[in-house]
Amino acid sequence: MDAVISATAQVTVEKLLASATSELSLVWSFKKDLRKLGRSLKMMDLVLQDAEKREVTNEAVKLWLKNLRDVTYDAAHVLDKINYENMRSKVEIQNQTKIRGCLNIFSLTPPLAFQWRMARRIKDINMDLKTIEDDANTYDLRVADYAPLVPLVMETDSITVDSNVVGRDANQAEILELITNTNDSVISVLPIVGMGGLGKTTLARSVFNHESTKSLFGEKIWGIGSLRNLRKLDIGKFSESIDFNSFQAALDGIQQSKSLWHLTLYGWEHWDSLPYQIQHLTSLTNLYLVGFGNEALPEWFGGLSSLFTLELINFKKLRHMPSKEAMQRLTGLRSLSVYRCPLLEKSCREERGPEWSKISHIPNIWMGQTWLKRCQVW
Repeated sequence: MDAVISATAQVTVEKLLASATSELSLVWSFKKDLRKLGRSLKMMDLVLQDAEKREVTNEAVKLWLKNLRDVTYDAAHVLDKINYENMRSKVEIQNQTKIRGCLNIFSLTPPLAFQWRMARRIKDINMDLKTIEDDANTYDLRVADYAPLVPLVMETDSITVDSNVVGRDANQAEILELITNTNDSVISVLPIVGMGGLGKTTLARSVFNHESTKSLFGEKIWGIGSLRNLRKLDIGKFSESIDFNSFQAALDGIQQSKSLWHLTLYGWEHWDSLPYQIQHLTSLTNLYLVGFGNEALPEWFGGLSSLFTLELINFKKLRHMPSKEAMQRLTGLRSLSVYRCPLLEKSCREERGPEWSKISHIPNIWMGQTWLKRCQVW
């Protein structure tokens, strides 16, 4: 078996499973077909597990894997566009509310023509997956008869159920005394250490949500910590009064992740930088950035070697992409979407804009309201 094709198909299917079964299936008129896509992808995931257990050299099976990879790439692109349209609608709603104080209800619904196109493509993809599923039977590839070992990933948040906190009253009181004391000493970091399973995170949450800290601190951020098995992360929007350094500090830990493939970050126009941690996310394939105040994207973008989709929304000051050399190092980048970034849209005009040469190699480019390039093959 071609290990490269097999691994690529496996990873793509796993990522699509997370997307096709998410909130997308709840808000779109073709949710029935999206659910069907999710079921088909689950089936393909299990068939791939069976294929992985074998030493198959048959050229027909290699072709089957290649066809599966191509269809999943197409599905990835469709789901990315749906996600992009969802984010675009959210930005429109925020801008309308901020400027006019009222909301146009039609902003909540994607254009009918767009919905029709996406529905048609989802139907086509489902038909292609059905053909691939039928072909799998021809090659004696079956649903795997074992359950894969999936590491349990615990999510942390700032919500605590009081009844679950036992035997920590004294510790909580001691910490609250330290951080609410009005003397001249200032505590910037308070470490809570110990073996795993002792309730350190629960204790921190209980302090975070305590009434005395709510009244003492105007704005608080719950940091994500070191979640090495994190796969998908959406962060924002914080209050406009939060400063960039606090926002960036809340992301400490994600740079250690080797499995994060989807990241969405919401910023503010007065934040003229992106969090430095992003540059270390070499497994990242989908990156969505909304509302930052950069005039140029940093050169370290070129190190995001796995990047497949990049979407930039509501960057009012952005004029420049990274250098041409940095952009061309993104050999896996298949889709670039730019929306409500007026200065960048102007400088990226096809064949005329000064930034066009930096992005012209990308197969799919959506700029403002139009496709500048669109690859129909993938």
